[in-house]
Parts: sequence; C-alpha cells; structure tokens
Amino acid sequence: MAISAVLFALREWDMHKQLFGVSFIKTRFYTDPNIAISYKVVGGLILLVIAYLAIYLLVQYFKALRVHTKEVNSAFRYLNLAFVLLVLSKILDRASSQMIELFHYHLPMQTQLIIRALEESTEMLLPAIFIIALMMYSVRKKNPVHYR
Repeated sequence: MAISAVLFALREWDMHKQLFGVSFIKTRFYTDPNIAISYKVVGGLILLVIAYLAIYLLVQYFKALRVHTKEVNSAFRYLNLAFVLLVLSKILDRASSQMIELFHYHLPMQTQLIIRALEESTEMLLPAIFIIALMMYSVRKKNPVHYR
C-alpha cells in the first residue's frame, strides 16, 4: 500500500511524463514510431509492475475483507473511502470532456475550474488516505482489542 501511495503521488506530480518526456501510460506512447523501442520496453515493464501491484493489492483486500466480514475495522473504512474517492476523481477528471463528447455542451470556465480543483485535490488526498489505512491496520494488528 505504501508503494501504491507513492505511485499515486508520483503520478499526480506528472512524473510519468518526466521519465520519457511524454506519458508512458497512454497507448499512443507505444504506437508512436518516433519513440525508441527501449523506452517502450522500460515503460511497459513499469506498467506491468504497476498492474501486478494493483492486482496483488486487490486480491489481498478481498481476502482480508472475507476474513473480517463481521467486523469492519478502521483500516477497511479508509480503504473503502479511498476507492470511492478514486472513482469520484476519475469521474470528475472526464466530466468536462464527456459533456462535450456526449452532449456537445461546453461547461463554463468557472465550473471547469471548480471541477478541476475538486478532482486534483481528491487525487492528492488518496496517498494520505492509503497511508492512514496502512497505519490503522498495523495499529490494529498490534492491539486488536481497542481498534475496532
């Protein structure tokens, strides 16, 4: 979880663009003939590690949730909050462009700024929530009676 929190923070600071000059997360990075094959391989390996980490964390989350179905502790509440905020930030991220694509409506600039501020602040909050969940989980493991 700590690694994923750091990855979220690095992504939000646009480090995914700093490594190769363009975002290695997008498909056009891999289809662009001007980008060196070595960059594509390294970018692909990084994405594989990120995908493995995401799948591993989801599997661990559902395993732990299955074990703790009767008692939902604070760590799981923070994780659930993080997942909800992650979905909300992605919806907000696409809101302006979806309004144009689906309804041919341009949102006013003030509305776009408010949406962007909410989306960016929500994404910046995610690493902190993941770290709090990790700390709550480790505290609960050490002293299971007091932290339910």
